[in-house]
Amino acid sequence: MREEALRKIFWDFYDYILMDPYLSYFIPSYKMVKDLIDRQVMNTLAVATLIEEGKTAEAFDRCLRIAKVHTDLRIHESFMYESLDFLRERVKKSADFTLEGVKLFLKFLDMMEEAVGKVTSLELLEEALELLEVQTDFQLYHYRWLEDLRRFVKDPKRFNPPELDHTACELGKAIGSVAFTLKTYNAPELKLKLEVEHKDLHNYTRMFVSLYRHGQYRQALVVLRSLLRSSLIVSSLLKDIENYWKANKEKIIPEFLRDESESGGILYLIVEPTYRDNSTLQDELAKLLRESFASDKNTFVFSIPNRGVYFYVDRSVGREESKALAERLKEIVRRFAKDIRQTYMSMAEGNIFSVALLETERLIALDPQIVRELLITVEATLKKEGNRSKELATFVDFSTKLDELIKFATKRVSLRKRVVEALEEADILLFGHEIWDLKNGKIKGVELLVRIKDGSKVMPAYEVLPIVEEENLNVMLDKAVINKALSLLDSILSVSENVFLNVYPSSLSSKEVVTLIDKLARSIRDKGGRLFLELTEHTLFINRDIMEDIEGNLIGVAFDDFGSGYTNFELVGSLAERSRADILKVDGSIVKAIDSKVYYSMVKSISNFAKESGLGIIYEFVENESIFNKLVDIADSLGMEAWGQGWLLSKPKEIG
Repeated sequence: MREEALRKIFWDFYDYILMDPYLSYFIPSYKMVKDLIDRQVMNTLAVATLIEEGKTAEAFDRCLRIAKVHTDLRIHESFMYESLDFLRERVKKSADFTLEGVKLFLKFLDMMEEAVGKVTSLELLEEALELLEVQTDFQLYHYRWLEDLRRFVKDPKRFNPPELDHTACELGKAIGSVAFTLKTYNAPELKLKLEVEHKDLHNYTRMFVSLYRHGQYRQALVVLRSLLRSSLIVSSLLKDIENYWKANKEKIIPEFLRDESESGGILYLIVEPTYRDNSTLQDELAKLLRESFASDKNTFVFSIPNRGVYFYVDRSVGREESKALAERLKEIVRRFAKDIRQTYMSMAEGNIFSVALLETERLIALDPQIVRELLITVEATLKKEGNRSKELATFVDFSTKLDELIKFATKRVSLRKRVVEALEEADILLFGHEIWDLKNGKIKGVELLVRIKDGSKVMPAYEVLPIVEEENLNVMLDKAVINKALSLLDSILSVSENVFLNVYPSSLSSKEVVTLIDKLARSIRDKGGRLFLELTEHTLFINRDIMEDIEGNLIGVAFDDFGSGYTNFELVGSLAERSRADILKVDGSIVKAIDSKVYYSMVKSISNFAKESGLGIIYEFVENESIFNKLVDIADSLGMEAWGQGWLLSKPKEIG
């Protein structure tokens, strides 16, 4: 192949390019054209030499490098192919080449056509893989499938294409799983969109693979772009499904379990004891179970934060296989609990996980609200069982207790409706629980408590407050309580001038509640009293308006449940020094155990901390003479005042 003939063809090529106003913008000088032609002539001759020597693989590798340079410059493949067509026509018409020279040049151009197809396909696939989110198993299946396509494009002789049947690929199988059924339950549009788009994706893939294998790279790239658009839509739909599931799973589960169109199954609920809240352990267990049962499409593992890990087995697996799955589940939970005990010194004794077994066929056709309440009841009962158990993992079969549970859940649904109705209509009762000076027997304060009437019965706090939290009625409750307090203010202050009010942390983010608190505090001050908010130390910085009232001494702060959970002595001490704290309320769980030397020492240490920090102290759960006497002894030994609250001193009384 003559170098002069090649130069002439490439000069013609750049004449052709320079006629295009857009392309000519990128070639500003004659020198640049000359340099480009020199490089292209050199590359063409080098590839031709390798072809002549029979070094086809090396020749193609060089073509790949040339194609990569052009794709890095973001030159579109359509222009590349148009350029190759131009050169092909010129060499065929040229009289300056021998027949062998023409064949060599055409072979070079054919190699370049394949190289452009391969490099561009790989570039597009790499970009698509970077854009894909991989947060769930479904998304992982799709990602792996696209990776298989990339491997095939890179080396079609070594690697097979990905699964072309949309029902047989990993994602296709997952779409038929109980997990997908649950995640798309009551979302038929999302489900149908994904199924249609997934099928289209595989249709495009079959076309692309066929074209690519037959060397029709231009057409293959057109199809690939459609394939990748479809792939991104599939990825987006998978994300939408996951978001839908996360937002609605607490509603979906009860509705799914009672659906007559579903076959029913077995639900295992795995919780930790009530005294511990460790969502990290829950997440670790859920991940372990998902990995262990990844190949079982008739099982589904999911978790609900601070509630538990759910393991659902569809009835279609059959009785024997279901038993085998149950044994596997128990073994995994036991082994994980054992590992946890060895890892965490604080879990050296007692129960780590409790597992409930619930046959769901009995739940079919029940009201979804009853099913939801039943699950909440099972969870609470299971935690209590765990608290009493000394086993690493406790297993409880609730199948024999279902009638009793359904009856209880039905009653709870009625109570739940009553609580919601009462708060919506602000139909509440206000009770006051007196706070006494333990030494002189005088009333020093009154804590406001909410009660709701159900017929002639007054519902206790342990029935009302869990419903309020589960239904996210915290702000509504606090508004109702404060408005009621404003209407009964004279009766409240007739008990004591110091008024203690519990508010939920979320309420301190409500402008309406904060305004009502300010109004109540000013009304109490105008009548010679003072309002104390009962807060945990970590909720104090939520709202700036509250802080201004605290700093202005309009509102006092009593740190509630002090000594339990994640109490921060340093933070409370710092707040006391800045006059942003007034009283510590010692948690009743510590006070009621004061007969123990350890807990006696703990109560005394907290009392001394309060005295040294200039804080008052209120002991909760003063329920008997023994507790009373020990608290007085501690106060006397430290030379400090001591206030108390509990049924030994007084019971809550209705105000008004």
